[in-house]
Amino acid sequence: MAEEVREQWVMKFDGSSTTQLGGVGVVLYHEEDKAVALSLKLEFPCSNNTAEYEAYLTGLATTLEIEIKHLKVMGDLNLVVCQTKGSLSLKEPSLALYRTTVQRMEEKFSTFEIEHAPRNENRYENALATLGSQIIFEGNSTKIEVSKRK
Repeated sequence: MAEEVREQWVMKFDGSSTTQLGGVGVVLYHEEDKAVALSLKLEFPCSNNTAEYEAYLTGLATTLEIEIKHLKVMGDLNLVVCQTKGSLSLKEPSLALYRTTVQRMEEKFSTFEIEHAPRNENRYENALATLGSQIIFEGNSTKIEVSKRK
């Protein structure tokens, strides 16, 4: 019997909140290549913890949508990582639905792991989250290209 090819993806996420709105940054990596990068604007007031859970939820939904089966998740807010693992109790009742939802989504993967990532290893996702929380635009989306200039 042939051994199943295991294609593990890595998802990194970050959330950002301001006094008015929030932002989400998610990057999916496959074999060291950035495959998908997302920046979303949250048009509702939210805490930093809520923005982090929104980022995590967005990333999980995206990976399930493109039918990823093996996933390693890395987030820089230890609170979210530990709460979803069940090693830290939930003190904010408003986060209970987020935790329950992401735990149900985690069960849909063939293999799944989540770990804390130091902030200095999450800079790209942080920049995408900050962009989402800060940018103002009309309509449902806008295209942005970032290039290097030498």
